[in-house]
Amino acid sequence: MIRAELCEDGVLELRLCDPKGENRLGRADYLDFFGELTSCAGPKCPLKGIVLLAEHPEGAKRRFSVGADLRELLTDLETPELAIDRIARCSRPAAVALEEFARFGVHSVAAISGVAAGGGFELALACSERFGVVGERRLVGLPEVLVGLVPGNGGIQRLPRLVDREHRAEVLNGIRTGTYWSSEDALRLGLISRLLRSEELVAAAHARVLELEGQTSRSPLHEEPFEMPALPTFGALQCSDEVRARLDATLDTIVVTTARTGADYSARLAIERDPVLGWQEAAKLGLWRERIPALLG
Repeated sequence: MIRAELCEDGVLELRLCDPKGENRLGRADYLDFFGELTSCAGPKCPLKGIVLLAEHPEGAKRRFSVGADLRELLTDLETPELAIDRIARCSRPAAVALEEFARFGVHSVAAISGVAAGGGFELALACSERFGVVGERRLVGLPEVLVGLVPGNGGIQRLPRLVDREHRAEVLNGIRTGTYWSSEDALRLGLISRLLRSEELVAAAHARVLELEGQTSRSPLHEEPFEMPALPTFGALQCSDEVRARLDATLDTIVVTTARTGADYSARLAIERDPVLGWQEAAKLGLWRERIPALLG
């Protein structure tokens, strides 16, 4: 559930407000997210910035978002055809909403209090910057691979572009192994830009977007392609050799191919999103559109 509130300072707060405090993200939530955003913006209501945050119900464990609602993904999966259709219908609205948000033209800061996992972290990655709470043992991560999925909403693309070259292999391997990063490690790697006490977090996020007002807002995906470092394999994962080999081959294909496509990133997002459960057709179309079939030969 997403709730929008336009504050007196001209900053729009987008609040994740699940009564259970988990903030699981389903297809409808992403549609609500962008719907709330666009309903509060326009010529008569210019936004100075956006702050993304999570409400924490009394008595609930503090979480920013636990990520995608797997219960939605696991419905009607009796056959491969149904699985493909379910993944398609669930993943595409999310990917489109996040890219539209990243291109919205207004600076945004994600105020991350509690863990931001999977799709929740990808939602934060679509923001201009991320602030986190100090002292969290698990602050951010993309653990999808641990349940046999691939991050499907921009995480593989955005995350490596946030960090310096010296940290890129560490971050990419973290995606491959489903790593959660602590507050301090996330700051060290550049996944977040500031650590604060929880009571300071939202006010600091407001101040930052107001400071950035008028400056060009640019998604990290609009930058030049990144250099691909050498990566270790999935040896650290505790799974069967067959599963490990399948996951290793899948992510090798995705990461290497996305690193080699140097034009518009729409194909790279498709390559990241579509191989989930072996769904390949849109990735092939994306490759064709980017005019890179020569890479395959």
